[in-house]
Amino acid sequence: MDSLKKALDENNVSLFFTETPTNPFLRCIDIKLVSELCHQNGALVCIDGTFATPVNQKALTLGADIVVNSGTKFIVGHNDVISGCVSGPEELIVQVRKFHHLNGGVLDPHAAYMVLRGMKMLHLRVQYRIV
Repeated sequence: MDSLKKALDENNVSLFFTETPTNPFLRCIDIKLVSELCHQNGALVCIDGTFATPVNQKALTLGADIVVNSGTKFIVGHNDVISGCVSGPEELIVQVRKFHHLNGGVLDPHAAYMVLRGMKMLHLRVQYRIV
């Protein structure tokens, strides 16, 4: 945490990005503390919650501004579609959408169907993984 404090104090940090749990070491970040430190210094916090899945981790409620998740891994669960999602408050998602519309990245209908198919069983995959 000291290195984060130092980086925030010494640099003009606008966004702090981290994943939690980390891959491959599964270290968990204190999202609430990191968010408080970053917000005190005017920085946004983006959490990659892919490994935890939205079932196990609610980073937005802990203070993160944006959460990204890879749909390819646990959300879809079948490794047969490349997808992802970005979650956050409307004022930030509007900015993400502007970038998205300029650069593409829309799922085709079949890929969207496969994501929805995988999401139906996400809770079971997560439960199995925890046991």
